[in-house]
Amino acid sequence: MYNGTVRGCDLNGIRATGTGKVVNCAIFDNADDTLLVTVTGNFLATDDGDGSNPVDISPGGTEADDWNDAFTDYTSGNFTVKNIDSVLYQAGLDQSSDSEVPSEDIAGNSRTDGLESIGAWEFLAVPATRAGLPPAMLEEMLTLHG
Repeated sequence: MYNGTVRGCDLNGIRATGTGKVVNCAIFDNADDTLLVTVTGNFLATDDGDGSNPVDISPGGTEADDWNDAFTDYTSGNFTVKNIDSVLYQAGLDQSSDSEVPSEDIAGNSRTDGLESIGAWEFLAVPATRAGLPPAMLEEMLTLHG
């Protein structure tokens, strides 16, 4: 699994056994973020410090406040990267480090500008124009895909 966003699971955000990789994913606000058995987790943004090269998505005293600092509007389910100060911004692996890292985000925006942002969405300075989508369609995508 590459560049996913997983939130609000009653058990594990990601529960995996066997062989596989979980890379550049934001996994938070779950009963337990990951249960990885022989699965490599790399550059994961979690509130549990999972995987190698972990990114602490909630470094402060109040997790929900930190999640709001990372995402555009966590409380409303908008999990796009908030801004360049987000802990997710350019915090992941890029294609030169792992050829399986996707070249586009969930909306079709390029991830080829150097280090990739963690999660399903690449940060764009003007989010309302993501992939040329009108704001109403973008809002629908955010609702469907979080």
